[in-house]
Parts: sequence; structure tokens; C-alpha cells
Amino acid sequence: MILICAALRGEWQALQTALNLLSEIEPRLFGERSRNLALLRTGMGPAAAEILNACLKRHPFEQVINAGTAGCLTAQDQPGTLFRIGRVSSAQHDQVFPLAVWPVGDELPVRHLVSVSQPVTNEKQARFLALKYQSGLVDMELWPLAGVCREHGLPLSAIKIVSDLANADTERDFKKNYQKLTENLAGWIAARLNQGAAK
Repeated sequence: MILICAALRGEWQALQTALNLLSEIEPRLFGERSRNLALLRTGMGPAAAEILNACLKRHPFEQVINAGTAGCLTAQDQPGTLFRIGRVSSAQHDQVFPLAVWPVGDELPVRHLVSVSQPVTNEKQARFLALKYQSGLVDMELWPLAGVCREHGLPLSAIKIVSDLANADTERDFKKNYQKLTENLAGWIAARLNQGAAK
């Protein structure tokens, strides 16, 4: 069974609609065993790890996919661009986690990502993170999720859509782009899952 994790309510709702997952298994978790698919809203930061860990202890899954938004640290990628994440670093910890290749997402360009505890809202900080961690994207949940998946021996893939350029306009751009981007991401995920099921 595949578990898709989304941090924010808007991401989760867009995925729920696109995937037509209406059956509630428990709070925050919807899915259909007949389709081998479930969707979990994790929240961000350390709380995401706790919620995912509790879910994995209660339910058997074979693969985890994180789908969500990310800021761009280098300004070379524009909002709306989709990426597969190759590895994730943490600004708070030294360990780096390589991520699995999702079988139906390998056509996407690859970026490395660093997870942080607070939103990145200035270009100096963005450049520092990009250089130190050799990463093009930033979020607040992927590294904690990766640690939990490693503890449970599960492969984790991640598909991210750029929401902002990690600068002074981050909050404005995120709010402006959010609904459209989450719908686009959810539509892409649903189409690829359907494509995989048809094979």
C-alpha cells in the first residue's frame, strides 16, 4: 500500500480531491485498500515525524511519497516547476538522506532539498543554505519524514512544486500561488498514479 504525505491542509485537500479519496481511516488519514492508496496530513517540522511514525506503527505500507510545495533557494527555478527530490539535508542535523525514485516520476528533473525550522525569507539566508547544503530547494518537513521512513525500512520519494523564491516576497508569493500550485501538483500526482495502475 502506498502512503502519500502532505504537510499542509491545502495540499492535503487538493490531493484528496484529485485522488478521490473519501473514506476516512482515522483522523488525518484517508484511503482505500482496494486501490492500495492512502493520504496522510502530517503538518510541518518535528510534528510531521511524530504523526507519520504513529501512522506507520498502526498501518502497513510499502512505500511513502511526500508531495508538497518548496521554496527555491537559487532563483533559477520559477514557481510552478515540478521536481523529484534526490536527497534531503537538514539545517539542524548533519545526516543526509538519499531518496527513492518513484517509478512513475523519473521523467522529472532532480533537485536536492534542505529542510529548515523556519520559513526562508531573505536572499542572503537562501544563498547560504544553497551553498552549504548544495541544495536548490527548501521546505520544513521532508527531512523529518525521511528519518522516520528510514527507521521503518520504507522507501521514501518526494515530488515538490516550487511555490516561491525564498526571499522577502515569500509570504506574498506563497499566498498568491498556493491554490493553483497545490491543484497542479495534485493533478500531476493523480495522473501518474493512474498511469502506473494502468500498466
